[in-house]
Amino acid sequence: MLRPYNLPGIFGGKGASIFRINDNIQIGIINILGRTNFNKIFPMDPFYTVDKAIEKLSKATSIIIVDFHGGTTSEIQAMHWYLASRVSLVVGSHLRILTSDNRIINNKTAVITGIGYCGGYFSIGGLSPDIEIQKIKYGQFIYSKIVKESICLQGVIVEIDEESGRAKSIELFKEKIS
Repeated sequence: MLRPYNLPGIFGGKGASIFRINDNIQIGIINILGRTNFNKIFPMDPFYTVDKAIEKLSKATSIIIVDFHGGTTSEIQAMHWYLASRVSLVVGSHLRILTSDNRIINNKTAVITGIGYCGGYFSIGGLSPDIEIQKIKYGQFIYSKIVKESICLQGVIVEIDEESGRAKSIELFKEKIS
């Protein structure tokens, strides 16, 4: 199980790991938590800690993927440019919206600000519109309700050169499954 690399190890899981595909391809995955809009969580500096994770993983593989769980689009895009040419892919999570800014920067790193979500199509990030509107309109805490109908999957399909780790393409993926 991956947890943010920049949170203490007492939370369990690992912040980075290498996964093997077909016995000959290794992919390094890093999960990092941003600082913006996370008032009750105190992660270590995501830029410093991602450097340390890349240093470790790059000894074993040229394919490195970073899931940056950032609180704002600007924070996620800052991480895109910070990691440009150093990793294969940087995806922004937490926004629960599939953005259309998928591109390759510096002829190496595929990026997208919002990788989307998997959940109810007629929802607010997978949650009941009625409840989410009430929470925002009245400023009260109300338990969210997950929408379980009209499920869709969102994300990206990325082609990466196995030897160099260079991203060749990044395409949006959005499919209703029920």
